[in-house]
Amino acid sequence: MKKIAKKSKLRMHLDGARLLNALVTQKISPEDYVEDFDTVSFCFSKGMGCPVGSVLVGTEADMWYARNMRKMVGGGMRQAGMTASCALVALEDWEERLSADNENALFLATELNEVDGISCALLPQTNMFLFEMDSRITKGKKKLDHIGLSTRLREEFNILTFPTFQNDGIRVVTHRDVNRKDMEITRDAIKAVTSEYL
Repeated sequence: MKKIAKKSKLRMHLDGARLLNALVTQKISPEDYVEDFDTVSFCFSKGMGCPVGSVLVGTEADMWYARNMRKMVGGGMRQAGMTASCALVALEDWEERLSADNENALFLATELNEVDGISCALLPQTNMFLFEMDSRITKGKKKLDHIGLSTRLREEFNILTFPTFQNDGIRVVTHRDVNRKDMEITRDAIKAVTSEYL
């Protein structure tokens, strides 16, 4: 890819919103992975646990150009020191925290595959996965769809999940504010709700 871009006099950008989650699983250093790219962006508000913010990394000339373009389109932010402080804290232990997030997601997905009526077709490699309910739950005499399950988890157990609209599944994302015990509580809550419809 780099050879084609160089031959065509094109520059390469990596949109690495969740890059660090992927690299910690593959045990690849960010420096090694991004060496072929001219610019890289990654997000601090997803797996890194910050309230807002992404960063763009590149040469000094790239940053000068990016700052000017950002200002032209009104993308500036005043008093960004608090946001930057959050990012610095997140960088202190990112490998340990993201590894734990990825492990928690794999644990929960594996556990859910043992719950009757629930399936995770693809086990996660990072901190995000999707699970689905089989037709006994969604089309039985007592029906429960993915939106209904997500609603009950939120209202009865204070567990937040995301019902998708493409494939009637539920997306789960682990992060630094949840731990292994929370995964067990989530598994038990899903099992308790879905068992009512089997």
